[in-house]
Amino acid sequence: MESARDILLDATEVIIGRAGVANLTLEAVAQEAGYSKGGLLYNFRSKDELLGSMVERLVSRFQELVFRKRKEYQAEGLNDPTIRALIDVYCMVAERRLSHAILTVSADRPELLCRFRELCFEIEPLIESEARDPMMAFIVLLALDGLHLRHALGIEGKSQEEIGAAIAALRALLISPSTGRVQAAQNSGYCHVETE
Repeated sequence: MESARDILLDATEVIIGRAGVANLTLEAVAQEAGYSKGGLLYNFRSKDELLGSMVERLVSRFQELVFRKRKEYQAEGLNDPTIRALIDVYCMVAERRLSHAILTVSADRPELLCRFRELCFEIEPLIESEARDPMMAFIVLLALDGLHLRHALGIEGKSQEEIGAAIAALRALLISPSTGRVQAAQNSGYCHVETE
């Protein structure tokens, strides 16, 4: 059973996704969650605390998913386990929700993003230390960042199949970093990208 805090944070995510952080009010969150404003304030003393807790929860979930997948790839003896895990997590709805929330919150309250930056600084050295080709791994990371940003900004224009093909190409770059990159991607199949 979800805690009161989780129910209120779920409502916060819903409102930000629907109307943006500028239209987020404590009253709206309380109403969305089915709580009184007093009940909300019992759990979160301010809007800033609410937003900070939302970002912290999203980042923690993201971190848990990435490191769980990384461990699976390590157990299989595959190269580049961290960047592979990041690719997998990008295909999940929760990760794209994180990118949208991070962008939305950063526009209004950049100081709340310290935890996300800390995680990035933790992950990037892992990617570099594991990589057979560190520059190629960095290029794949930059491409994932670009995909996240496009989604967060609502830049569509590509079908799910095309996005899947692009992600398959990123996987192929890790498998075959120096030869046959495009051909390998074309033959590797599509990544299924979850939709909301």
